[in-house]
Amino acid sequence: MFTGIAAAGLIAPAAAYAQGSGAVAATAERTVARGQAASGGGRVMAGAVETKITTGRPYAAESVSETVQVLADGNRINRRSVTKIYRDGEGRTRREMLADDGSVRNISISDPVAHTSFTLDPTTKIAYQAGGNIVSPMRTPAGAVTVTPRSATPAVVPAMKPDDPNVRKEDLGLQNIEGVIASGTRTTTTIPAGQIGNAQEIRIVSEQWFSDELQVLVMTKHSDPRSGENTYRLRTILRAEPDQALFTVPGDYTLQQRGIRQQ
Repeated sequence: MFTGIAAAGLIAPAAAYAQGSGAVAATAERTVARGQAASGGGRVMAGAVETKITTGRPYAAESVSETVQVLADGNRINRRSVTKIYRDGEGRTRREMLADDGSVRNISISDPVAHTSFTLDPTTKIAYQAGGNIVSPMRTPAGAVTVTPRSATPAVVPAMKPDDPNVRKEDLGLQNIEGVIASGTRTTTTIPAGQIGNAQEIRIVSEQWFSDELQVLVMTKHSDPRSGENTYRLRTILRAEPDQALFTVPGDYTLQQRGIRQQ
């Protein structure tokens, strides 16, 4: 079910916030995107919102992304980010990135029905019509897709063959997560000593829990001694049709157009 495919988060509405708590979400979403692409047969998703259109499976939830990095001197860096996620039965999506005080910092809306996408700034009341590709119904090419990290210095992980003895996969069975049944898998990748200049072997452990019902990952855990521990989890999942007003630009916003091309 899970194949060794790397993936990129193709939509980055919160790129302007890729620092502080925004960096936590970006880091977690890279992990989520890789796992979801592997789980979903090559489909690419970002933070539980697919770039593939998923219809007939509406839901709302909060995604919580956390990173814990332990420094060489024993000091710890903890970061946490919360994003509200909505998807309607037609495949429209809305993401609200929250600040530490719970206020909304950034909103992104993707409407595949109208072939349009927006990024909303609640502070300035400006809605930017997003540039780049607007995703049309799924046309996944065969084979792996290229990793495009959002960070300037991605971790170095040597390419692994599908039958590489340094990669071990485990089926974790089914688990009820926030009222949703998800199937789990764990992948342990070992980088042998000396392969990237490392004096001792490095073990990277990734765990993903995929909901077939919602077609998204509901939980991931990623541990790499070089970068720390990343966790991502959907909580307060509500399987109901969201208010359609959430997928439109409010009347008190000023619209600024940007070039858009369809794929």
